[in-house]
Amino acid sequence: MTSWKLLEDEDIADIWTGISRDSDAATFFHTRVWADVLAKTFRQWTPKPIAIQFSDGNLMVLPLMRRRSLLPVGYYCESMPPGVYGGPLFTKQPTEAHTCAVLKALNQFSNVIVFGNPFSSQNIFPDDRCRALYTHVVDLTVGMDRVLKNFRKGHVADISGARRKGVEISVASCREDVDAYFAIYQNTLARWGNKAGGFYPRQLFQNLFELPEYGRSVKLWLAKYKDEVASGGWVLYHKHHAVYWHGAMHSDYVQCHPVHLMLAEAITQSYRDGFRWFDFNPSGGLKGVEHFKRGFGATPLPFSSYRRLGPMGKAFRVRRYIKESVLRTCPV
Repeated sequence: MTSWKLLEDEDIADIWTGISRDSDAATFFHTRVWADVLAKTFRQWTPKPIAIQFSDGNLMVLPLMRRRSLLPVGYYCESMPPGVYGGPLFTKQPTEAHTCAVLKALNQFSNVIVFGNPFSSQNIFPDDRCRALYTHVVDLTVGMDRVLKNFRKGHVADISGARRKGVEISVASCREDVDAYFAIYQNTLARWGNKAGGFYPRQLFQNLFELPEYGRSVKLWLAKYKDEVASGGWVLYHKHHAVYWHGAMHSDYVQCHPVHLMLAEAITQSYRDGFRWFDFNPSGGLKGVEHFKRGFGATPLPFSSYRRLGPMGKAFRVRRYIKESVLRTCPV
């Protein structure tokens, strides 16, 4: 029979780094780098991963962020904010005994949400606490010729049109580029109106740009028209996975189709760099956004989330909804 124990906080840091580095299921959102960026940007959040050591030699780490409560007691935890992939990573293929241990460990939390991982082969969450989700991905292992053939004809025409108009693609190289991206992000939020979400602060993007990993595992792709930033997109890279996490386009340049060309170049470079997946990220139920992603040949990949909330956690979720949907400010 496999026994297990929770590891102490001081023993977890190196385990977290090692497992997220070596696990084929890991994404950039599972790394300490992402957690540290969030903690630097949003000071009310603290990295508090949990790790389990099993008697059969397996190890598990669950990347987790803890948010200070408005009440004198209690915490609210997510794996991982803000609504990106989380869930457990193992050093070996988990058995039912391993996944049961993870669920027992989660029972210690009164308020926790675990956003699952579409690149993990295990769905460990019980049906009564499980919510079905999906992302859209391009499998780059079919080869770039096949990937390009899977682009919708309209997308191909828009990519060609962007090239004819002289749209140029590059990776941001200075803080002024990040500021320009934030300006078009503000324009995008205004264009989306009531459908807009996120409202992330400038500091989050600046902190990503200032990472030592910037230019390798973090890139801000830009599309420029006549030397003006027309669109941009953050792509985060880890192991076999490249994910288009955040993007924006200025309304003045819609007819230049800068996003189409920018994403085509980012996908092509991901293939050249040996990544297996180009992930467009979940779309929040926005059908128009999903239609756009499918135009690049992206197909749905399902996963699930786990939710265990008491009164304090439910109150926090209501507060988050009000901040985003009513006050139009960052809900994180």
